[in-house]
Amino acid sequence: MKKIIVLISILSLFSAVVLTSYITLKHKLELNTYAGFIPVCDIFENSSEYNNFMINKISFKDISFKIHKIEKGDNFWKISKQNSLNIDTMLAFNPYWNDLLANLNEEILIPSEKGAVIFIDDLDYIDTIKSEYNLNDNDIVIQDLPEYFRYYYKFTSENEKIAVFLKGAKPVIENMTTAMADKYGLREMFRSPLGGRLSSFFGNRIHPIFQKKKFHDGIDIAAPYGTYVGASCEGTIVAAGWMGGYGKAVIIEHRDGYKTLYGHLSKINTRTGRHVKSGQCIGRVGSTGYSTGPHLHFTLWKNGKLLNPLEVLW
Repeated sequence: MKKIIVLISILSLFSAVVLTSYITLKHKLELNTYAGFIPVCDIFENSSEYNNFMINKISFKDISFKIHKIEKGDNFWKISKQNSLNIDTMLAFNPYWNDLLANLNEEILIPSEKGAVIFIDDLDYIDTIKSEYNLNDNDIVIQDLPEYFRYYYKFTSENEKIAVFLKGAKPVIENMTTAMADKYGLREMFRSPLGGRLSSFFGNRIHPIFQKKKFHDGIDIAAPYGTYVGASCEGTIVAAGWMGGYGKAVIIEHRDGYKTLYGHLSKINTRTGRHVKSGQCIGRVGSTGYSTGPHLHFTLWKNGKLLNPLEVLW
């Protein structure tokens, strides 16, 4: 009789544990109807809290992070190049940016390789990530976790934040501020007219020929003589020919009030009035006009107002 009572007690205790675990898990799933991805802004209050967490709480196999404090003369493209990264990666790891202007003494997070980071609360979401980002197993690195974590984390009282590194992936829109998401959408509209090295930026500079401080109304992209130059965006050619200091140049009007100029060409491969598609060849790199070597000068306007081209060409 005593054995039966003991057995019944053990079964009752076991049932209570299972029932409690089920209720906890059910409650957790009801509160979290979108199991999986967690936007960064839902986890951290600000960039400082996020940076500290990434540096002190997160570790990945063969991937590291560091903090860089912006110094005079820094820009995000320069920092990207110095660390063998790209601007996409810089944006992916700094989700609180509102723009691409480097502010003096600002602290930014820099990973050791190209990619993006996201946070999830369910390891079952990994298969969805593979599909959504077209990645394979080797491209997805889950943060270092405690032993047996995957067997008990769903039964904890709070949702766990699990960091996942996506090798070579672009930044996730949901991890951006509203202002940056808008800029990123604009970037999707434009493409770089050619591959090359940024040799001069938008803003005041010492003119390479006149040796005086002058405003540079675009960016210069250095590339070999004769390199193919494509339209940055679909549009209509409104000017093509000699344009003073720009030398041989082309101007294209695009939708929504945007206009672009391509200067110092060696050859023009289009004509006024022609409609061109994004990437369609409009000329070849040269050094005509006020130029000290083969490169493309690229200017961008919005409703007649000059814009920094790096706001759309990252």
